[in-house]
Amino acid sequence: MLRSPGYRPLIRAAFVIAAWAAISTCGSPTPEIRNAAPPVPSAPPIERSAGSVNAPSASAAPSAAPSASPPTSASAAASAGPPAAPLRTTTPGKIQCETVDCDLATEICCVDVTEGRCLAKSKAVGPSPCLKGTFLPAEVSKRMIQERRCDESADCRSGERCCEFAEYDDTCQPSTAARWRCATKCPSGREHSDEVCLRGSSCATGPCVVAPGVAESPLQGYCPGFTPELACGQSTCKGGDVCCWDPKAHTGRCAKPGTCNTKVETSEFACERPSDCGARFDCYNTTGMHGVEEYGCHQYRCSVNKLFAGPFLCDSAADCPVIVRHSGPTSSIKAYAPVRCRRSAEDPAGVKVCEY
Repeated sequence: MLRSPGYRPLIRAAFVIAAWAAISTCGSPTPEIRNAAPPVPSAPPIERSAGSVNAPSASAAPSAAPSASPPTSASAAASAGPPAAPLRTTTPGKIQCETVDCDLATEICCVDVTEGRCLAKSKAVGPSPCLKGTFLPAEVSKRMIQERRCDESADCRSGERCCEFAEYDDTCQPSTAARWRCATKCPSGREHSDEVCLRGSSCATGPCVVAPGVAESPLQGYCPGFTPELACGQSTCKGGDVCCWDPKAHTGRCAKPGTCNTKVETSEFACERPSDCGARFDCYNTTGMHGVEEYGCHQYRCSVNKLFAGPFLCDSAADCPVIVRHSGPTSSIKAYAPVRCRRSAEDPAGVKVCEY
């Protein structure tokens, strides 16, 4: 299953509904933060830091009636929540925190679903500093409150990128809200990387993607997916193409995903090793059939097709996961550990498969 950010707003929304009563009875959290005051209910929250790109213009009169400002959209006007904010442009040295800018040098950003607050780095200690001062149960808070220490790679040191990292429980559901921090390599999928960005900022894989629906917030973007070069017979596939491979003729060609001639090109490679995918992902065939194989970047432990997934591709035995299969006359489920990572004679040159 491809990693997509689209499920996270739904999960957060469920926790918001579940926790609403606790919020309304306990009051607003009071950690040591900057710009923590909630917005006036009749007006959308705005950034409250000097020079903010979302700050109201000088011509906006404070006493203007709320009806003087047209709603962002019909859906926003009908909603009780704040209207969507405009897309941001690159802001090195600041962390966009939805409703306020935080200073990169001295603060981190804590986002409580849609309301942002800045927490001094001197207070941002421990594994979950953004949870301090909240009155919700810990299990609810850690899924709702997001920690951001960057919002684009310009905020990171040379050689690092601003990445989104998520933690998952045994059922492959997010156990915490995703965190943004600098790292040498971001996880990646076919559709987009987990490198976060703002419009106009630079990505390792190309221009920032800010199309609606790509990210949780209109302020947020993602970088294009990592597209490794793939050995494909006499060709080298680039730019997101896959290798359509004929194992009998031992020939291949580069093409767009889903366009292989499956009558003869029975193997489609979008990756040829786990390192083509990024952290947390395995490179394996998801069809469960030997006759038609589609190799891509997925999380095996989260797969609904665990009993049939494979073969798995590798560079060494350390890349090979423990797999489960039906075993014996009773078809009981048994786990199998990898034995070795071996060269595959029927696949493109350099491709190795896990042996169990």
